[in-house]
Amino acid sequence: MLTRSLFKQPIWVCSLVMLCALPCHIQSQDHHESIARVNFTARGTNSLPNHVARLFRIDAARMALRTYDDLPNAPIQIEETQIETYFSLLVRIYETDAVAKSLVQCGIHTNDFPSTAYLVVVYDPSVEWAEPLRRGVTTTKNAQINKLVEMNELILETQTDEKGEALLIFRAVEPLNMAALGRELSTIAGVKRLDIPSNTSQSSDIQIQRIGNVWEVNYVFFFKEENITQQHRWIYQVNDDGNVDLISETGAPVPEGMSCY
Repeated sequence: MLTRSLFKQPIWVCSLVMLCALPCHIQSQDHHESIARVNFTARGTNSLPNHVARLFRIDAARMALRTYDDLPNAPIQIEETQIETYFSLLVRIYETDAVAKSLVQCGIHTNDFPSTAYLVVVYDPSVEWAEPLRRGVTTTKNAQINKLVEMNELILETQTDEKGEALLIFRAVEPLNMAALGRELSTIAGVKRLDIPSNTSQSSDIQIQRIGNVWEVNYVFFFKEENITQQHRWIYQVNDDGNVDLISETGAPVPEGMSCY
């Protein structure tokens, strides 16, 4: 859970002071250049089911966000070239290796951290900008909120939690950096706190890192057997020519009924 205490820096720091604008730009540019580009082209997505392509795109967006040290101060929208780098790697492995196809069937994708799909805002329903929400209309009278919704193609939902608190849920049509969206929303009067999914260490994941001139892609599968959490890993390496190798497979045996093979 992230609270407003995590967003103490004013959102206008880089824009108000002209001297800050150039360093902010350079930092962003250096970050993008630090991510190696793949030199191969995936054979396309003709062999890729639409639902798999959608999940791979979400995986790739999370992988891109994980390269940032300070997500709240990173851009809300994820650079498409960054997503494409990781998407191409996942597609390449899927198209090349039969085991990788089965890992998708087994449901192994990136876990929910960092959040790319939604953000929950706990707010005071009596504030003036929430008047349409009180009438059941999913819009607000706050210009900042409405601009964020429009610019980032967000969908608003309202709910009430078990404590009776009013929730405003921001859902993304395409993967976004929800921590950065939270930074923008945290300064608005009437926002009590933000609920963003936290890192879940014991849930299946896809982890990726650059080692020398190859990408190492680690598929981590957590499952329960006799009420004990077990773990299994498949580690692939992909070089810049697009050659894929399954270099190791370790961990507890995967039960046959889980369709991982």
